[in-house]
Amino acid sequence: INEANAIQPADLSRRLQTGNSQDELGRLSATFNRLLDRVEHAFRMQRMFLSNVSHELRNPLTAMRMQIDVVLQRERPAAEYRAALESLLEDLRQISDVEEKLLLLAKMQNDPSAIPFAPTRIDELIWQTKEWVEKRHPHYKISLEYENMPESADNLLVQANEALLQTALMNLCENGCKYAPDHQALLRLVCDPAGRHVVEICDRGSGIPDSELPLIFEPFFRSPRHRNIRGAGIGLSLVQSILKIHHIQLEVEKNMPTGAVFRLLFAQESLKP
Repeated sequence: INEANAIQPADLSRRLQTGNSQDELGRLSATFNRLLDRVEHAFRMQRMFLSNVSHELRNPLTAMRMQIDVVLQRERPAAEYRAALESLLEDLRQISDVEEKLLLLAKMQNDPSAIPFAPTRIDELIWQTKEWVEKRHPHYKISLEYENMPESADNLLVQANEALLQTALMNLCENGCKYAPDHQALLRLVCDPAGRHVVEICDRGSGIPDSELPLIFEPFFRSPRHRNIRGAGIGLSLVQSILKIHHIQLEVEKNMPTGAVFRLLFAQESLKP
């Protein structure tokens, strides 16, 4: 009791002594320590989350304020005002993108059981993803490949929240195009007779170093190699959360220096009942 009372929010690294005893008190202490592990992890993620959110919002807001201050220092031609407004609009889009992804993350983490699922055609979802990404980014190009397509359309149905799964696919495709010199990516669907389909997103970028591979799904992580490319570092974290609630396994081939492959493996839980 004294050890538990001494644990404060400022130092959640402390744990109860369990000793070598396997009696009720020893097992209770071990259980309490596992609870503290989860609480400490949640607090650490919250602190990191708040710190990164403030950083990601402060940078574009500071840039917008400075740009407005410069523009208002003197009268300028209409073309300069237009260029300034276009730049401000791009910064606002970045802030809006961060906000939307954070709201999705919060929704999935708070109550994933409330997210509705329905039978979804995976081939149609892939086509819609290509159309949406290329419409939003006219300089991006996504090639499609379909392998082992089944005769029956029913074999292409998976249980999914269509909007969320498409968000995951779009984030992966946008990343593939963004970091590739030619801004191109390949989106491939390999169908399985039993319905355990595979979706691959292949890019022609510089690949992923071994040191960064464990970090790419951390919220707000951004590679030092890509500091000059716009982004907030939330996309892959969001992708991982979406795939987790869909019971879809994600594999990554780093393929340095010729690009990377993100592979989605649909498990039995993903299939139409």
